[in-house]
Amino acid sequence: MNTLQKNKPTIVHLLHEGDFGGIQRIVKGAFLDNKNSRYRHAAIICGRFGQVIGSGHNRYSLEIKNGFDLRSFLRIHAILNRYPRSIVLNHIDMPLARLLISRRYPMILMEHGCIATRKKFKAINQQLGKYACSHALGIICISNYIRGIFEKTYPMGRAKIKTLYNPVLVPFLSPRVFPKTTVTVGFIGRFSPEKGALDFIACANEIYSRRKKVRFIMIGNGPQFAEARLRAAILGVPVVFTGAVSDIETYLQKIDILAVTSNKDAFNMAVAEAMASGIPVAGFPAAAIPEIIRNKETGLLSGKKDASSLALVIMQLLDNAVLYESISRNALSFAKQRFDLNAYREQWDRIFDAAFNSSASHNRASA
Repeated sequence: MNTLQKNKPTIVHLLHEGDFGGIQRIVKGAFLDNKNSRYRHAAIICGRFGQVIGSGHNRYSLEIKNGFDLRSFLRIHAILNRYPRSIVLNHIDMPLARLLISRRYPMILMEHGCIATRKKFKAINQQLGKYACSHALGIICISNYIRGIFEKTYPMGRAKIKTLYNPVLVPFLSPRVFPKTTVTVGFIGRFSPEKGALDFIACANEIYSRRKKVRFIMIGNGPQFAEARLRAAILGVPVVFTGAVSDIETYLQKIDILAVTSNKDAFNMAVAEAMASGIPVAGFPAAAIPEIIRNKETGLLSGKKDASSLALVIMQLLDNAVLYESISRNALSFAKQRFDLNAYREQWDRIFDAAFNSSASHNRASA
């Protein structure tokens, strides 16, 4: 490594795993792959390299066993020592990682979920959370929903909190025209209770019992994958199961309406990417979803968080070409305003600039 490269300011991203996921895709697409950034970006994967963040230059895998693994904590110290001018961008809720925060290892907390609501080791997690909020250079929440919970739990960090929505990593397309033949309703996400994979099957069954010219596709994988396939087969609902995919852009082209059955979302990348592709979205009014889906404007929200209510609003789209095309146009316009990748990178550069200036000022004052 030459001297110029070695002295370049570095952002070290601390991640849980390198597998497929929204956090990993954003770190890779927005930061690690950004050739024009004035900062060097490195990644420490606490678990293993995966299909999104693989091995390579400035990337490290720790394969830790748990969040209190002291050996890995010391390894993180050793890696950070290679980057004397760096700021850690912490994307995970690793308890010991919060103890890294110091003048030597300044840190920004990136809140993708909510560490405040974790029940396991709740007391010690909240004490470490208070320490982190008091000493972090900044706290970035990916939605106002998460920000509200965070502020309530850690009021001492309120002045440092900023909301910054995730960007989309797919190209912006054109508004959709109402499909004249068979309509495909899609699901994108982890097959798990919080994402409502089985609720999607129930919703699909209600729609299919009334509209035969509808097909369904489920993109993703998870613990309920086999059960979802079995239920669809028993009910006789035509669902295509793709498993996990790496090329989401290709599969977005196959979807006419995205159904969102999540009941616990800090943001929801699938919604943002569908809107950027001009796909009308219908979802449960849960967690951060109403921040993105403005009912009857940029999408549709069901009256209740159940499959029957969601099926009813999806059928509104199936029966109303004017509504379908209006929501498609509005969704695309909203996505361009809120989820642009270049704008996201520019905002982060300003955050990094301020963080480095704050860290330098603090060090001079303490000298």
